[in-house]
Amino acid sequence: PAKVGNLHIRAHANEGRLFRTVLADALAARQIACDVIVDKTLGAASAKALKRTPAQVAKALGEFGRALGGPWRAEEKAAAAAAWMALQ
Repeated sequence: PAKVGNLHIRAHANEGRLFRTVLADALAARQIACDVIVDKTLGAASAKALKRTPAQVAKALGEFGRALGGPWRAEEKAAAAAAWMALQ
């Protein structure tokens, strides 16, 4: 967030960081494992964790969305990728 030039957008980025930090700390206090993966690294992280290429992961996520119907935006794809990784 420090590199974001627009102050309003930077404030939102800092809110996101705060939320992640609070959640990770609360989980750690209860001995619940978690990983924080930011959007920029999700593609590579999910491909590595799932032992697939980024293209294979993207294709599978697209197929999930088609099977479910309705809107299938980036945040739904990210949540599905994270859930898939957690199941491995």
